[in-house]
Amino acid sequence: MPVEGLPKFLEKRELVTQSTLSEVVQRFLVAPQIAAIALYQADYIDDDIKQEWMALTAPKLLHATHAFRVLVSRLLPPPRPTD
Repeated sequence: MPVEGLPKFLEKRELVTQSTLSEVVQRFLVAPQIAAIALYQADYIDDDIKQEWMALTAPKLLHATHAFRVLVSRLLPPPRPTD
């Protein structure tokens, strides 16, 4: 996986979460472990987060990302209709 491609893909994100990891996995078609190593090498995450994310499998990551998005959608007010 090209570590050099991460800054262009992630742009200027300051917060990198498991959702970000999921996006990287899907964009570059790599395992979560490979994506975690690349994010670490590109200084997006520290070693503790890398180790935590190395234990994730693609199905676990997908489930966690979906659960997070559902939670956020329930916490945010519904979008206002545009005129």
